[in-house]
Amino acid sequence: MHRTDAAGNVDGLHVPGSLTPPLQEATVIGSDWLNAVQEEICNVVEAHTPLVKADNTQLLAALNAMYGRLAAYVWGGHDADANGSQNYNGSISRTGTGVYVVTLTEPVAADNTVPVVVTVNDSAPRVPTYAWGVDGTSITVRVFNLSGTPTDAFVSVVVPRGV
Repeated sequence: MHRTDAAGNVDGLHVPGSLTPPLQEATVIGSDWLNAVQEEICNVVEAHTPLVKADNTQLLAALNAMYGRLAAYVWGGHDADANGSQNYNGSISRTGTGVYVVTLTEPVAADNTVPVVVTVNDSAPRVPTYAWGVDGTSITVRVFNLSGTPTDAFVSVVVPRGV
């Protein structure tokens, strides 16, 4: 692989060019650079599976196979008044004051030891805790104020995939 050396590059970077002073020639997109990038990507995919023109998920699948799943489950939402969710591969619901349950669409870990990042998104100090459900498909998050009293908050939960 290499940085572009095509006409109009600036220190190996592509530039858009400018017609106003100071004038700058736009970088020509060179076939050697495009082919180098293409072949680097194809080498990663082909180490995992043959190329399939109609499948635009092959690079991610190859990286996931080599390094574990790179995407994460993410949920966010639920304060005292909200009972909706913003989610990816799951949902979150408020089940009581300061208690939120994240339900996953697929198990993450049979031993329920996958680390979870819980963030409370408001200005008041909050202390979140979490516990995995016994089947690996749910997480119960509890939020407390600094006095140890359960309290509602806007909660975000991130679970790494394939850990």
